[in-house]
Amino acid sequence: MAESYESVPIGTCFAHLYYGSGRGSARWGKMPTIETGSGERIFYESPHELGGQTPGARILFVHGTGVDHRLFADQLRFFSGAQTPISIDLPGHGQSPGDALEDVVEYRMALEGFIEGAKLGSVILCGHAMGAAIVLDYAVNNPRKVEGLVLMDFGGTFP
Repeated sequence: MAESYESVPIGTCFAHLYYGSGRGSARWGKMPTIETGSGERIFYESPHELGGQTPGARILFVHGTGVDHRLFADQLRFFSGAQTPISIDLPGHGQSPGDALEDVVEYRMALEGFIEGAKLGSVILCGHAMGAAIVLDYAVNNPRKVEGLVLMDFGGTFP
């Protein structure tokens, strides 16, 4: 796609995030892992090396139940030029070992460990389904570390 993240109006950007086919692999080689403070290993895919200087915004994609990082393959390709897109496998999903966690709070804590372990600083969080609940919980508990929030296919209720 010829457009870059900066030139896309926010409405179009969100539509692209939601309506991308999300199938296939971005094929940037071996999928690395980050170990959290609690010892969980979380696998991720990104076109850029994490932990140092990376281009543009860090856009972190979090999938829902029953899928994995490949859901966001189109988004990784779309944002890879001027931004740093990252798609993770939640614990117990895809290439992240172990059992699935018990609830959104446990997943949020694993996400906190990943963001801290990868030295990402502030991020734009994009969550799909259960991933949306996880990133929303992260944003509520870490508001200064969130530059933006995208909730896709989220059926949460608010008081």
